Order: sequence, then C-alpha cells, then structure tokens
Amino acid sequence: MKLRIFQAVSVIVLFLFILVLMQEKTPREMPLSEVERLILEKTELNGMTRSDALRFKRAYGLNAEDYLEILYYEPETTMDVNELLIVRVADSGQTETVRAAMESRIAQQQNNFDGYGTNQLEILEDALVYSNDMYVCLVIAGDSRTLMDVVRSIVEE
Repeated sequence: MKLRIFQAVSVIVLFLFILVLMQEKTPREMPLSEVERLILEKTELNGMTRSDALRFKRAYGLNAEDYLEILYYEPETTMDVNELLIVRVADSGQTETVRAAMESRIAQQQNNFDGYGTNQLEILEDALVYSNDMYVCLVIAGDSRTLMDVVRSIVEE
C-alpha cells in the first residue's frame, strides 16, 4: 500500500515538474501595444513612423486580419529603409509565411536601392528576422542588432 502511494506521489511530482519546464520555455503572450510601449521606453525608432494595416499589405502582401496583431513602423520617406515589423501569429504554422514575406521585402528593397542607395544597401544587408512560436520580427535599421536585441528581450522569456 505504501509503495503504491509513493508511486502515485512520484508520478504527480514528475508531471508537475514537466509542466513547470514547459511553462518556462513558452514565450510570454503580450499584446503588441505593450511590446511597443516597452520598445519605445528602451530605444528610439529613428527614421521610422508608425503605420497601418493598409501600408503593411502594400509592403508585405499580407492581410493584417489573418494575424492576431501587427506592429509596423515603416520608413519615414521613400529614400529611407528603416523598418520594424512585429507580427503576432495566431498559430506557429503562420510563421514561415510571414518570414518569407519579410525576406521578400528585404530583397525588394535591395533591388530598389541597388546602384544609388549605398547607405541604404548597407542597412539592408544587416536586416534581421527572428521568430518564435508567437511573434515574427523584422528589423531594418542602422543598428539592427541592438534594436533586435531589445525586441527579443521583450518577446522572449
């Protein structure tokens, strides 16, 4: 009898331990309004302006309604390339579609600035794309690595 109780308690403890481990590896679910607030507290989005779903569709060919949320900062002028895009996906199956659209956007911008926008081409070469189970992020900026580090620190746990 004592052995069965010990076995049952052991199974419950093991189950709880596995549950805790799974929770630690899950990215936190945070609305993009909160992500945006934290990004703006930690850094400046120079050369970018907040944009909407229509401009997102024009730039990336995706419908914002297909995703839980989008946060899109586009270049301030047509002669700039700085962008920040964070898409909160409804399920991880959407990740590859969004990543492909981001990679296509980078290639399109490189083609647009080829031959006359050397500063912009250097910025585009340092563009970064990151994803986890909930968010897909694109950073195109003069210091892409620093901005992406800020974004990742917010969307990861």
